[in-house]
Amino acid sequence: MLKRVIASAAFAFCVVTSASAADMALKAPPPAPVLSWTGFYVGADVGGFWGRQAESFVQLPGFGAGGNVGYDPVSLGTKTISGATAAFHGGYNYQSSNWVAGVESSFTLFVPDGTTRTSTNLFSGGVIVPGVGCSVVTCNTLNMSNDPQWLVDLRGRLGYLVNNNTLIYGTGGVAWLRQNERGFLLPTFANISSISANPNRITAGWVAGGGLEYMLSQHWIVRGEYLFYSFEGDSNVAPCTRCVPGAFSGAGVFTYGRYDLQQVRFGASYKF
Repeated sequence: MLKRVIASAAFAFCVVTSASAADMALKAPPPAPVLSWTGFYVGADVGGFWGRQAESFVQLPGFGAGGNVGYDPVSLGTKTISGATAAFHGGYNYQSSNWVAGVESSFTLFVPDGTTRTSTNLFSGGVIVPGVGCSVVTCNTLNMSNDPQWLVDLRGRLGYLVNNNTLIYGTGGVAWLRQNERGFLLPTFANISSISANPNRITAGWVAGGGLEYMLSQHWIVRGEYLFYSFEGDSNVAPCTRCVPGAFSGAGVFTYGRYDLQQVRFGASYKF
C-alpha cells in the first residue's frame, strides 16, 4: 500500500513539473529584435548656418564725361552672414558588421537673418570734409549683398556602430548653391550714375562633415549633423543704367570671393 502511495505521488510530481516547465517555456519573452541599418530612408532637419565672403568693386574706364570720372578699386572686406535652415533628406544605407556605408541627398532652404548687405562711400576728386562728407558731385554709395537661397547636395557616407543603436559617421560630396547677388552704385547727384547687378545663379562646390545617429526603433532614427560647404567666387560686369546719354558711360565690376558656408542641423528619419 505504501509503495502505491509513493508511486502515485512521484507520478503526480512529474506531471506537475512537466506542465509548469511547458507553461514557463510558453510564457518566456521573445528575444529582442536585432536592429538593422540597411534600407532606404527619408527625413527632415532644422538648424542654423553661418558663412563668410569677401566683396570688392572696381570702376571700368570711360565712366563720366570724357572718361574723367572714376573710382579707385575698393574692397568691402569679408562679410559674415547667418540665419536658419530647413532641409529634407533621403538616402540608402548598407550595414556590414559594425560598418555602415551609404549615399544621401538633401535639399536645404536658407532664411538669412537680414544682415547681408555691406556698403561704403566711393570718392573721386574733390575734398572729403571730416564730419560733413564729400561733395554731392563726387561721392556715391556702394552697396553689395549676396543671399544664399537654397542648396542641393549629394554625399557619400561611411560610419561605425559604437553599439547596435548608435552610429558615428563622416560624409562628403558635391553641392549646388542658388544665391542672389546684388550690387548697387547709388547716385547722390541727379541721375549721373547708377550701376546695379542682380543675377540669380547656381554655383557648384564641395561639402564635407559628419554626425551622430541613434536608432530609436527599427523604423525611426534621430540625428545631429555638421556640414561645411565651399563655393567658387564670381564677378559681375554691370553697365551704367541711369547715365545721361552721350555724357556718361562705362561699367562696374562687382566681385564676390569664395563663399564658405557652415551648417549645424538636427533631424529625424523614417527607415523603410
